[in-house]
Amino acid sequence: MDFEVPFVGRKDILDRIEAQWDRYRLFGIYGLRSVGKTRLTQKIIHNNKKLDAETTNIWIDLRKSSSLRRIYLHLCENLNIQNIFENDDDLLAEICKKLDTRKTTFIVFDNSEGVIDNPEMYIKFKDITEFILQCCNGVKIFVTSTSDPEFTGDYVRTVDVPSLSEMESKELLRNAAPSVDFGDYLQDIVTYCEGLPLALLMIASELEDKMSSIYSPEDIVTNFTKTSRLQVLSGEFYPKEEQFDYIYLSYLKRLTEEAQRRLAVLGYIPGTFNVHQASEMLDDVSDEVTMETTLKPMTRSYVTKFDQEKNRFDIYTILRDCLENFLKIENVTDVRKRYCSIFSKILQEIILRFRTKHFMEALATFNLEHQNFLKLFTDVIYSTEDTYPVFIDLARKATGEIQYFMAKEGFHFYEQCIRLCIQNKMKVDEALVRVSYGAALTNIKEDLKNGEDNYRLAIDVLEKSSFSNVKYELAFAYQRLGWNIGSQGKIQEALSILTMALELENDLGLQHDTLILQTLNTLGVFHVYAGNFEAAEEFHLESLKRRIEVYKTEDHPFIGSVKNNIGELFRGKGDIDKAHMYFQQSLDIKIRTGATDHSVVMSETNVALSMATLGQFKEAFDTLDDATNRLSKYPGLYEDTKALVKHIRGQVFYEQNKLKLAKKFLKEALIMRREILPDSLNMVESLLYLGKCYLGLSKYEKALQILSEALELKESVYEMPTSTLIVDTYEALEKVYTSLNDMLGLQKTYEGKAKELYRLVCVYDDFGNRQKMDYFQNKLSNLECKIKMFEF
Repeated sequence: MDFEVPFVGRKDILDRIEAQWDRYRLFGIYGLRSVGKTRLTQKIIHNNKKLDAETTNIWIDLRKSSSLRRIYLHLCENLNIQNIFENDDDLLAEICKKLDTRKTTFIVFDNSEGVIDNPEMYIKFKDITEFILQCCNGVKIFVTSTSDPEFTGDYVRTVDVPSLSEMESKELLRNAAPSVDFGDYLQDIVTYCEGLPLALLMIASELEDKMSSIYSPEDIVTNFTKTSRLQVLSGEFYPKEEQFDYIYLSYLKRLTEEAQRRLAVLGYIPGTFNVHQASEMLDDVSDEVTMETTLKPMTRSYVTKFDQEKNRFDIYTILRDCLENFLKIENVTDVRKRYCSIFSKILQEIILRFRTKHFMEALATFNLEHQNFLKLFTDVIYSTEDTYPVFIDLARKATGEIQYFMAKEGFHFYEQCIRLCIQNKMKVDEALVRVSYGAALTNIKEDLKNGEDNYRLAIDVLEKSSFSNVKYELAFAYQRLGWNIGSQGKIQEALSILTMALELENDLGLQHDTLILQTLNTLGVFHVYAGNFEAAEEFHLESLKRRIEVYKTEDHPFIGSVKNNIGELFRGKGDIDKAHMYFQQSLDIKIRTGATDHSVVMSETNVALSMATLGQFKEAFDTLDDATNRLSKYPGLYEDTKALVKHIRGQVFYEQNKLKLAKKFLKEALIMRREILPDSLNMVESLLYLGKCYLGLSKYEKALQILSEALELKESVYEMPTSTLIVDTYEALEKVYTSLNDMLGLQKTYEGKAKELYRLVCVYDDFGNRQKMDYFQNKLSNLECKIKMFEF
């Protein structure tokens, strides 16, 4: 393949060399295989050769050099030296004598890693280069290598060649394939090629060849996704020396067998790692041994890379592909066991810190280890007698972290843990895992019915258990069930279950435990829904006070969640300004402390609604755009929340009186909600607003159809007894029947509305809320006067 295309990128390297060109005489150009070291060297020479037309180049490829004698012979050939001395020193002196007669000579020792990795050859090689530079003022030497040459001296300039940046990669692709329309696939191709010029040029060549290419950019991306980068870039139609599997397998095979064995074990860690984790994985006696025998040599040879800022190592990704294909792990069961032990301990430590004021530091550590934790949870399928207790313990204690940060993988993990419990006939363990599984179903998939079923199965086992140490888990199960039942709109039942959880937690003395803090918060939420604002405020403020006592700061995502719920409280009271203040504080805290996207979105929806109520429509839409972008990262998850965002967008358009736009988004929300919970209170809410849109657009028959459907679902609203959605629906129907001049329909609407108002009077009487009871009683009295008019 012809890869001669305009040189791309490396401007910062070229500028630095240009600025200090006269100072240096030996350049060590090193980096990963096929990262563009040779091409960069050519560019450096080309740029500086313009300064002197008499400059000559001597290019020596040391790829297969088994002896340094080859260097002498190459130099003699290029310098037309006929008299070949047997003594190397004499020969070198003759070479230097000839070089010194020239004004400027660039000598390139290309692919020098074989020489550099051989200690005996390397010493002699350094002697040769230093002798030439001492004797010949007009010589500059370039050494390219996949191993760090580690040259020293004031005249030495070493250049670590990184992969091409994203922008440079795109430029190279476009230059190499100018007639190709990459469309939406350019970014994906660049991502898969990881800045490796050879990979980019191979793909460009394939796409540009219109006569024989069978691939389009979409085909390339599809093949990368379905197979592997290594397989795609190692097709038989490429010359063997350009096939990636051959290139990088050869690269790895230059390591000793012991180094390959160690690399295979380290490759089991999918993400970055520190020296201590590497030492434990390799079962070395100390971190120092691991550093000296493994990590330093591998980093010097560009097998691993080191991030000084994070103090962590990583294996180059293209080499990871080779490890999976070519290097097998000996005693893989022991390696998995060590991996499980190492990273489960790290996760447990992070979980403890999450519940303190050190949340941000814990989050930073979690993010560093995130990829490694994903592997940990995936490895549950290889569980043994030794690792079974570890995985079951994680299922119990890491519930929040799994839901917040590993939602997709969490379901598979819980299902595998349940399988193991059933297989081992461990009923209590199974119950404990089902509580966590139920939480994931409830909060992530929003599958409330299956979530409830898992909670009730767990509670049935835990209540019958003779083990005294399951009381905490039983309280946890009650609390989670309470949230699930309340989320289904069954508020009174939820409050009863949550009160049982609180009693258990108080009996256990859990005054500042995460469990009781969540129970207090949840009781506050559902008392708001029940209209018990005094009780709700008491629970929320107590939860807030205790959390601040635990965290010693308000900068914590859970504080953000509590403030969001306090905002809900004040919105229920009708104090929009105060509600908006708490919603905004909640959102600011969550964003500042790195809360999960789903948690942030819940605050964003409330902020957007309060902004719309205050007339800040542009700001409301901007906030909803942010929420939509966050949720777009989770295909197949949080569908009910995505529907909520669409509904609120429609509701805000309705408040703006932009009814056609409101109708569009409300219909989209309704379609989604029909799929998720077709008989829910949320369905009634979307139907109500959609019906009001049709009413505003004077499409009365359509409004009548939609609002009538909402009334058919009124039983679901009764599960949240203080909801006024049915009253609001009847009021919209009043306007429809009035516009249609349908007196019979209007009379039935008044009668239905009267029954609903009477229900609300009774609800608030039961709650002891005299103010609300009188409010609805007055509305009922006024309506009864209208109903009597139909009797005459």
